Amino acid sequence: MKKILSIVLTLAMMLTTVSILPVQAEEAATDAATYPYINLSFDTDTTGIARGGGNFTYEWSEEGVAGIPGSARMAITGSETGYPGDLHVSVPDPSLLIGKKVKISCWVKIDTTQTKVKSNGLTFLVFSHTAKTTGDKYAHKYLSAAKMSGDLNSGNWVYTETILDNWDGTMSDSEIASNDTSIAPRIGGSAGGGTLKEGLADDSPTRSIIWYMDEVRVEPVVEESGEAAVDENVLFFDNCSGNKKVNGGTYNSGIGHDGKAGYASYEVTAAKPGYADFSSPNVNVKANTWYKISLWGKADDAATVGDFVQINLMRQDRLDKTVDSSDATDHPAPYAGNAYQMIRLKEQKLTNEWQYFEVYFKRNVKTFDNKTMSIWFRCGDDTKARKFSYDDFKIEEVGGAVTNGDFELKKTDIPSTPHSGSNETAKDDYNRYGTFYGWHEVGATASVSTEVRPDSEGTQSAKIVTTAAGAELHQGLFVQNNTDMEFKFWAKGEGESVGKSIQVKLDRKVSKKDALDVYNVPDTELLGEDMVLTDEWQEYTVRYTPSFTASGTASAGVIPRLPFMSIVVDGGASGLTYYLDDITFEKYEEPVTEVVPPKAVNAAVDGLAVTGGKVYPSWDLDSANGGLDNTFVRVVKVMDNGEEATLAIEPLLFVYTISEDLLGASLRFDILPAEEMEENDVKYYIYGDYVSVEVGKVKPAMVITPTLGEFDAVNGSVTGKLYVENNTQDSLELFMVVALYDANDCAIRYEAKPISVDGGLDDDITVSVSTAAVEGFADVAKAKAFVWGGTGVFDTDMTPYADVLVVEK
Repeated sequence: MKKILSIVLTLAMMLTTVSILPVQAEEAATDAATYPYINLSFDTDTTGIARGGGNFTYEWSEEGVAGIPGSARMAITGSETGYPGDLHVSVPDPSLLIGKKVKISCWVKIDTTQTKVKSNGLTFLVFSHTAKTTGDKYAHKYLSAAKMSGDLNSGNWVYTETILDNWDGTMSDSEIASNDTSIAPRIGGSAGGGTLKEGLADDSPTRSIIWYMDEVRVEPVVEESGEAAVDENVLFFDNCSGNKKVNGGTYNSGIGHDGKAGYASYEVTAAKPGYADFSSPNVNVKANTWYKISLWGKADDAATVGDFVQINLMRQDRLDKTVDSSDATDHPAPYAGNAYQMIRLKEQKLTNEWQYFEVYFKRNVKTFDNKTMSIWFRCGDDTKARKFSYDDFKIEEVGGAVTNGDFELKKTDIPSTPHSGSNETAKDDYNRYGTFYGWHEVGATASVSTEVRPDSEGTQSAKIVTTAAGAELHQGLFVQNNTDMEFKFWAKGEGESVGKSIQVKLDRKVSKKDALDVYNVPDTELLGEDMVLTDEWQEYTVRYTPSFTASGTASAGVIPRLPFMSIVVDGGASGLTYYLDDITFEKYEEPVTEVVPPKAVNAAVDGLAVTGGKVYPSWDLDSANGGLDNTFVRVVKVMDNGEEATLAIEPLLFVYTISEDLLGASLRFDILPAEEMEENDVKYYIYGDYVSVEVGKVKPAMVITPTLGEFDAVNGSVTGKLYVENNTQDSLELFMVVALYDANDCAIRYEAKPISVDGGLDDDITVSVSTAAVEGFADVAKAKAFVWGGTGVFDTDMTPYADVLVVEK
């Protein structure tokens, strides 16, 4: 009974009072994060702008792209040979630009009544305001716009953009981007700085550049899934797709080995016979590091078919005063005394078809040399003419400071690449390796074991049996001075080795020290105290921070002498058996709580995209960090011609009201997931990648026209009609109520009817309320008609879709 009474009272209140549209509060962020990128729409004025340069004035203008008021109006006047000046947009943090793929974009428009430019182009100037140490010239970097959507001289808004990809921060004059870096789009200036004379067309109406700038954005490019990552181990790669001279040849626009345009060609004439050499620029090829050199090559004439090819490591001016790993005497051959080191591919000869060539090499040596070198690919000799081509020349570090630390490669798994010359066999590291590639056996034998540590990704380990005192399995190791490093390895003992000490041994001992070798390094270091071998696989970890100083002035390229590294049991005692696997040597990183960029998932925008309507962006923040959701939502207006403008950008924007002037435009909501974090009472924010939701074109709000007829005394009824047009929804729940009231404005009877109109169609709805059977009909004074959202009077949000109509009896 209480429930029925409650419904009756509620209904009476609904029908008696004036219907009011319920207001949903638009949530405003009370503690907003700082937007981390540049999104400048000039909606109000000059916030975030710094003027730069001379002969330049700036003012705010009501002109704006996509019909949204607000832009920067620049006037560049004065001497035609003077510096043109720029409007600088401050970058929140230079790290936004460095080491990432960043898109820089804006919209520009020329005042054609005063300006005509010579060329259809724009330059983005990356500008660092910190003066150089010598002189007063500022650091800068010029980027020509890679994309222009139209002709500047048309007088229309033109979209421009360029991509800054994996920039290292170096400016054109060798300065590094500083904390006061800014972006300055420029029209009319050349990449060298530019003047009015260089930028203006001869028939320009005036000798000044008047232009507008809007929607300046600098934001990371969100890569599509599946795109290949940049390989940091590649020192040099040339796919020959350019159009320029190269050392030893010329780029050819023909089709290369992979069906793509571009390869390099070289010709040795009969008049001046010689070698066909292609060379890389100088790269940092380190001793004791494993490299692969590869390329595609072919002979271009009959004389070159059948030639051997070889890799030359051009070591001119290198130190290379090294005691070789396996020689008892102090001669450093084959690495010293030669202008180059030659590695011959003996099993492969040139044909007139493209072939793939690759060479692996590592120098296991106790050297103190770390100078760069050029690597040459050579064929032929100096006796006759030759023609030769190559494509996709690559030099790459195989990866990992320890070569073959998981013992998955036997010596025979890597092709032999002997050094060219009389000593090619005796002095080739490859020919002195034992069972495993990269490892030398001294006083011990190593064999392949299928016993591997738990959860190993490999299938092999090394079984070591020591046969003499001082036994070890060693290889050369490149060690960076003054760097905190860490050894990790797995080991297991067998028999007498169980319970013995196990340590990392670094051996730098040479029988004769060169005068240039000035760093004070110990002959031997044993790392890892209190480590004991057990009969189960166990992981061992050893921290190592070399900090060697020089006893005199070190020459250029001299570093502390590099060691041979081994894992020794009981100091290298004889008669022991043990197993090693997964040896690594990496830079030590302090353990930190992993902060994973948040993701916006289930992103959606609900509501009607109609004028005057409200839409509701929503998302779920997928994050393991546990921070406070501070996600940014950017509302973008997009026109058919591609123009777009930012309408709003706020954190936690949950409701957006569509204004009347957006009719016909498309809306896009860009959702940037952001989390507010706090550590040691300091707040900071982390950001993920944008997720975009297209809303589509804004349509006019639905037009609903109700009518309420006069009382029909003969038939005892009153009738209401509803005409619906411009319905944009396929499923919209509405209903119409016609109610009778007494003189005191109290409802005494009603009828309701749901409304179902197919999207895009118009229809008539009729609702009648009979008065004949109403007891006390004489008390009826008026009728009212309501149109509400919902399925009926007991399921309504009371949202009105038309004015209330009233008919007196």
